Amino acid sequence: MASDGQSREQFKTKVLLFIFYFACLAHYCFPPSLSDIQDWFQLVISCYPVSDKAEEAKELQRHLSTEERTLLLDLFRKQKQDPGASTVVTQLPAVQILLARLIMIAVSYCGNDFNEDDWDFVFSNLKRLIQSAVVVMEETSENVNDFISGVSSMEKEKENDTLEGLGHIVFISDPSINSAQNALSAFSLLNALVNHKSVEGEDNLKSLADETWDPVKDRILEGVLRLFFCTGLTEAIAASYSPEAASIVASFRVDHLQFWELVAHLVVDSSPRARDRAVRAVEFWGLSRGSISSLYAIMFSSNPIPSLQLAAYTVLSTEPISRLAIVADLNAPLNDESLNDQDSSNAGLPSEDKLLLRDEVSCMVEKLDHELLDTDLTAPERVILTFQKLYLVYFPSLGKSFTV
Repeated sequence: MASDGQSREQFKTKVLLFIFYFACLAHYCFPPSLSDIQDWFQLVISCYPVSDKAEEAKELQRHLSTEERTLLLDLFRKQKQDPGASTVVTQLPAVQILLARLIMIAVSYCGNDFNEDDWDFVFSNLKRLIQSAVVVMEETSENVNDFISGVSSMEKEKENDTLEGLGHIVFISDPSINSAQNALSAFSLLNALVNHKSVEGEDNLKSLADETWDPVKDRILEGVLRLFFCTGLTEAIAASYSPEAASIVASFRVDHLQFWELVAHLVVDSSPRARDRAVRAVEFWGLSRGSISSLYAIMFSSNPIPSLQLAAYTVLSTEPISRLAIVADLNAPLNDESLNDQDSSNAGLPSEDKLLLRDEVSCMVEKLDHELLDTDLTAPERVILTFQKLYLVYFPSLGKSFTV
């Protein structure tokens, strides 16, 4: 009976694939409505459960016959053919979301059968979809920076108007965030499958060579890191006006929780080289706040997301900026020279008579103990302050003389 049920499911899926595949072939001559495409597409992709975690992906995967896998692969390849035709690949946001879902399914079920052109198509679309969200977030950071910089001391009396204006800037309903979320899920799955192959020695994704994957991974992660720094920069800039302004920015992240959790997961997995390039880009950008301030804004956020806090701490505690994360050296700005100096000896640190804790750390250290005792055991202040105290204890060259 079980085998009969499985055969019926496979037969129904094949029928759906046949219908949708030939519908795609007929698009140029008989273009259907967008809603029809979406309905058919949603029906097809629902037949292929996937997860962005390698172990879960293997457990969820259905067994595909050779015929069904061939149909699915043909459907995927149809999206990169005849760019002038009305295929699923259009610039309409709803279709972009479906394309990212199809990429995720094709990688999971047909990755071993991909050729070089298939991987190029996957990578170019993932980069494009993620980059679209990067552009939106960078524009938001710049707009907030200009807005806060333009608020004079006299205008601070009209705080309600200022906060309302800030809310209009940071409220993002751009569909590129949803498209990028699906692209991040697809990239996270691909990254998990590659990592799982390396650890377990499985013959999975054998068509994807390391020399192809490694530079592409770093390039995509640079975009993810830019998203990460953008949201921190925006909150740090808003916090320079008031805590309420920073809270407005933080509330946007909660509204897009899954998106930011995907970003956080990938940031933790990023390479030192990708982080280095992202930090340089932030400092070159020249906003009123820099990379370290953005990380502390995420860690000390009034509306924290634990996965983002962990990602911020991970970046702060590793190169290229770990040596400048606690101590502020007023004579040594974060630049190419300081980033390139990988020497962990005292020579790379400010002299003792200039040792100052960064403002972001000082404000936490200065909290009275009884204030912390009144907080919940899992409160962000307790968790973060514990991290900082441990870091200060094990920071190799601070000595006993520093100024708070």
